[in-house]
Amino acid sequence: MQATYGISKVYMGRLSKGSDLYNGLFEVIKTKEVGMGIVYGIGALERLVVAYYDQKAKEYRRMEIEEPVEVLSLTGNISLKDGLPFLHAHIVVANELRAMGGHLLEGSRVFAFEYQILELEGPRLNRAYDDETGLFLWADK
Repeated sequence: MQATYGISKVYMGRLSKGSDLYNGLFEVIKTKEVGMGIVYGIGALERLVVAYYDQKAKEYRRMEIEEPVEVLSLTGNISLKDGLPFLHAHIVVANELRAMGGHLLEGSRVFAFEYQILELEGPRLNRAYDDETGLFLWADK
């Protein structure tokens, strides 16, 4: 499946210290009514909550990092799931010794975070459950 898009608007901003990273980004998406888009960000977190998808078990493994980390990269997309905006984001962070990352979940606490959200114009993609992977992926229709 493939679609072509143009950039309609670009929203840039920062989230407040102590806010939840996932919920803060989703609030911007909801307030601006972004139905299709791309999300980027950098910054630092006081706490990180991510998940790793176990392909054999077809389930997410939640991980919590209870220490300050630098956000090397956050990238994601916005599409629709059950007719509502849905944020799917992955994050890579580092502490003093190593880099780590995964699927961003609620619970990550912001120290400082700057984001860019590119709102796209074009067909809206909808997520549907995929039996083969056990994931909600963009549907062909």
